[in-house]
Amino acid sequence: MQVLRFSLLIALIVTLHSVLTAQHVRLTHYNTENGLIQNQILTLFTDRQNLLWIGTKGGVSRFDGLNFKNYTEDNGLFSGDVTFITQDSKGAIWVGRKYGLSKIHKNIVSNYNFPKTSKLTHYYNTKAGIVCESYVADQIVYYLFKNNTYRVIHELTDGPEYSFVERERIQIQTMKGNSYSVDISDGSLRDRMPTKKRIHAQNNFATYYTDTDSVEFAYLNGKKYFYPFPPGQHFHIVEFTPGNFVWTSNGITKIYNNYKLVETLENFVFSTAEHTREGFYFFGTETGLYVLSNFAFKHFETGTNGLNHEIWSMANFNDTIWAIANAGQAYYLKNNKFVQTDLQLTQTDFFNFGHIPFQGHYAWTTHHGLEVKDLKTGSFTKVPLNASGMSMAVDSAKKMHLIGTTAGLITLDFDKDWQVFDNYNTRFTGRNWLLSSILSIVKDTAQVTWLTTNSGLAALKNDSINYFTDSIFRSGAIASIIDSKNNIWFGGKGGLIHYNYNTFKRINFDILKTVMGDITSLFFINKTDLLIGTTRGLAMLDVQKFYETGKIRAAWFDRRVGFAGTECQQNNMLLTSDTTLWIPMTDRIVCVNPKLLTYIDEITKPVWLEIHAEIEGKGFAADTMFPNFPADYNNLRLEFTLPDFVNSQNIRFKYRLTGKSVITSEIFSERFVHFTNLASGNYSLELFYSNGQGVWAAEPEKINFTIAYKWHENPINITIAIFTLSVLIAIAIRLYRQKMKQKRIENERIKQATARNFLSMVSMQLDPHFIFNIMTIAGNEAVKQKSMNDYIAMVELSELLRQHWAAKELIRPLESEIDFVNAYLSLVKRLHGNRFSWKVNANEVNDFKTPIIKQSIVLFVENAIKHGIEQRKEGGEINVNFIDEPTGLVIRISDNGIGLKASKEQKKTKTESRGLGINKFQEIIEFFNRENLHKITFNVTDISDTQPTEHGTLVEIYYPKEYKFITY
Repeated sequence: MQVLRFSLLIALIVTLHSVLTAQHVRLTHYNTENGLIQNQILTLFTDRQNLLWIGTKGGVSRFDGLNFKNYTEDNGLFSGDVTFITQDSKGAIWVGRKYGLSKIHKNIVSNYNFPKTSKLTHYYNTKAGIVCESYVADQIVYYLFKNNTYRVIHELTDGPEYSFVERERIQIQTMKGNSYSVDISDGSLRDRMPTKKRIHAQNNFATYYTDTDSVEFAYLNGKKYFYPFPPGQHFHIVEFTPGNFVWTSNGITKIYNNYKLVETLENFVFSTAEHTREGFYFFGTETGLYVLSNFAFKHFETGTNGLNHEIWSMANFNDTIWAIANAGQAYYLKNNKFVQTDLQLTQTDFFNFGHIPFQGHYAWTTHHGLEVKDLKTGSFTKVPLNASGMSMAVDSAKKMHLIGTTAGLITLDFDKDWQVFDNYNTRFTGRNWLLSSILSIVKDTAQVTWLTTNSGLAALKNDSINYFTDSIFRSGAIASIIDSKNNIWFGGKGGLIHYNYNTFKRINFDILKTVMGDITSLFFINKTDLLIGTTRGLAMLDVQKFYETGKIRAAWFDRRVGFAGTECQQNNMLLTSDTTLWIPMTDRIVCVNPKLLTYIDEITKPVWLEIHAEIEGKGFAADTMFPNFPADYNNLRLEFTLPDFVNSQNIRFKYRLTGKSVITSEIFSERFVHFTNLASGNYSLELFYSNGQGVWAAEPEKINFTIAYKWHENPINITIAIFTLSVLIAIAIRLYRQKMKQKRIENERIKQATARNFLSMVSMQLDPHFIFNIMTIAGNEAVKQKSMNDYIAMVELSELLRQHWAAKELIRPLESEIDFVNAYLSLVKRLHGNRFSWKVNANEVNDFKTPIIKQSIVLFVENAIKHGIEQRKEGGEINVNFIDEPTGLVIRISDNGIGLKASKEQKKTKTESRGLGINKFQEIIEFFNRENLHKITFNVTDISDTQPTEHGTLVEIYYPKEYKFITY
C-alpha cells in the first residue's frame, strides 16, 4: 500500500512551514522477481559500455536497461560476498571476493585464488597491475595481481583508515594515526607521512582527506568544493573553462558544473597541465605530453616530436607552452613540435607544483628551495629557503612572491634581489599548524589569499589570518556537496547542515532527521534541486526556494511510495549519463528518473490511492503510478487511504472517470469506489477531495490506468494482423510473378529455339529446291547448244550459286536480291533464247539496304517462266518493278503468259508436285508477322480479271516500313 507517513510531515510543517509530500514519480524496482540474482546489494559499477554491474551476496548481475545477465557458481564464479567490481584496459570485468578475484571477459569466467586468510576489500588499477587490499583483524595486506598470479607487496599490523595509489605507490593512513608510502614494485617503505590528514596540491588545486569519514573536498580558486567524487583517488583538480578537470592516478576525468563524467583517459599518471586561448589543453605525464582538443587526445611521446624526457612541469608564457622535464631541460612548443632551449636548471630533482612567469622571469620551487631564471640574460638566481618549496603565487600589487614551503609561508620581494620580506612562520607562532607544509596558494577576486596545508585551511587578507578546521565534519558527516552559490551542504547522522561559506554561518536542519533519518548521499540534479539519500528513503530539496524565502520546500519518497527495505544506508547512489538515479538498498536496487520529482508548496492532499482489480474472486493489485490490468480484469475497486489527523472523518470526495464515456459522481465520504464491467481501453480518474475543514484541493488527484484489450480487440494486434496478411499476400504475389516470369523466360527460350530450327529447316528446303531448278536449266542448255555457250552457261551458273550460298542469312538487303534476280534471268534467257524478254526496274527505290526475305522475288519470277512463258513460242515478257510508297516497299512481278486460270487447269491434268517454294515463303512471312503490327503480304492475280483482252499473271509483294525481322 502506497501511503505517505503524514504524522511525520505534520511535525515538519509546524517547524519549517514547508511541505514534504509524496509525488507521482516513476519508481522502478529491480529484485529477484525481475531477474536480479540476489536482493542484498553490496556494490555498483558501470563499465565503458554503460552496462550496470551489481554486486550482491549471491553473485554478480549485469543489467543492460532491459534484462539481467547473472553470474553465479553455476557459471563458475567464486561464491561469497562481492566486495568490489572494476574493469581493466582490455574491457575485462574483475570481481573481488573474500578469497580471490573472478574475471569475466566475453562471458567466460576465470577464478584466481588468494590465501584463505585474506579478505579482499578494495582495489586499485595501476600500471603494474591490480592492487588488492585485504584487511582482517587489524592486519592489512596488499597484493599485486598481474598475469593471472598474485604476490604480496607489503603487510602492516595497523588497520587502514584510508589508502590510495599515487605514482605507483600505495599511500596508507592507519587507524593509529600512522602514514606509510609503499612502493608497488618492491614493497619498500619510501616515505612516511607525519600526520593523520593529507592534502595533496598543485598550484591552485588540492584534494583533502579527513580522518573520520573519508569526506573529501576540493579547494579550487579560493573556493571549497565538497563533492563525493567518482571512484579512484583524485590527486589534483584544475579548472579550465568551461569545466573542471580532475586528475587521478589512472587517468583524467572531465567534470562539468553539474559533476557529470564525460571523458576519461586511463592508466596514466598526470603531473601538470596548461591550456591556451585556442582551447588546447596540455598534460604532462611520465610518458611525455598529451594535448586535448575537442575531446580527442594527441600524444607527444618521449623520444618523438622533440621531447626526450618525462614532463613534470609546464607554463603558458605569452600563449606559448613551456615544458620542464624531470632532468631540468626546458622545451617550448613551435610548429607542433617541442624545441629544446638552452635553459638548463641547476637541479635535476622532481620540480614541485609548478612555476610562474613574471616580468621576464621564471621561478621554480624545488625540494631544494627556489630557482629564478632571467629570460633576458639567461642568469640563474638560487634563493635558499631552508625548506623545500611546495607552491607559489604572485602578488602583483605588492610586487612579491608568496612561496609555500614544507616549513610554512614565505614572502619574497623580487625588486630586492629576491630577499625574504616576511616569514609568516615567525609572525604567527601561536598557530603552530601554519608551520606545516603550504601545499597550494591561491588569490581570489576578493583579494583573499587561500592557503591549503596538511593541517587545515587558512584565509590571509590584510595580514590577518582566518583558520578553518575540519571539526564541522566530526558530528558524523557522511556526504557533502557545494551548491551554485559556493555554499556547502553536508549530511550525516545529525541530519542536514547548510554552511554559508561567505558568512561562515552554519544552519542545522535537525528537524529533517526525524523524517529522513541518517543522511548518506547528496546529489545535485541541477543547480537548484538537491537530492538527499537517507536511511528511510529519498528526499529532494529546493535550494533556490531556501535562498529566496529561508524556508524548505521538499519532496519525500519512502516505503509508502515505492521504496522498501533500508534505503541508501552506507551505500552510494549512482547517477548515470542518461540522468537515471540508481539506489542500492538492503533487499533490491531501485532506479528513478529525477526529472519526474516535483514539489508541492502546501498540504491539501489528504488521500492516496491503491487500486485493485477483480475477476471471479481473484485479485490483482496494480502499480499506483501507471497501473495496467490484464484483459477481463474489469471490476475495479479504488481504495482511499487516509492519515490520522484531526477531523479526518469530514473529508469528502467526488470523481470523474473518463474512458469511452465520462462518468461523474456526487459527493461521498466512503473511502473507496467500485467500478464494474469496465470495457477494455484507457481510463483517466480524477479524484476531487476536501480536507477536514471543507477546503477542496485546487487540483484533483489524477490516475491513469489501462485495461488490456483482448487479442482480437486490441487495435495494435488488428493492425499487426492486417500488416502480416498484407505482407504474406505481397510475398505470394511476388512469388507468383517471379514464377510467371521464369515461365515466360522458359517459353521464350523454347520459342527462340523453335524459331531457329524452323528458319534453318525452311532455308534447307528452299536451297535444294532452287539449286535443282538451276541445274535443270543449265543441263538443258548444254544438251541443246553443244558449243561455247555451254561454258558461259556453266560460268553464269557458278556465279549464281556463289551469290546464293554467300547469303547464309534468311534476310538480306534489297540490292543483293535485285542482283540475284538479274543473274537468274540472264541464265534462264540462254535456255529460251528469244522466247521472252525481261526487265528489272528499281529507279523508284530510295533505300537499297531495305531488308527483304531471301529468294522472295526469284520464286515468283521462276513460276512466271515455268507456268506462263514456257507456253509461248515467242514474244514473252517478264517485268520486275520496285516502288517506294509512303507505307512501305511494293514489288510487282508480271508476265504475259497464259495466266493464272489456265495454269491452274493444266495443273489438274499433271501429277507433278508444284508450289513448294511459294508455300515455304508463306510460312516464313507468317512467322515474322507474329512479331509485327504491320504485316508482309503478297497477292497473285490473273491479269485478265482486270483487263479482259490481256493475258498473264501479276504478283504484288508488300514490305511495310519499320518492319522487324526477329531471327534470334
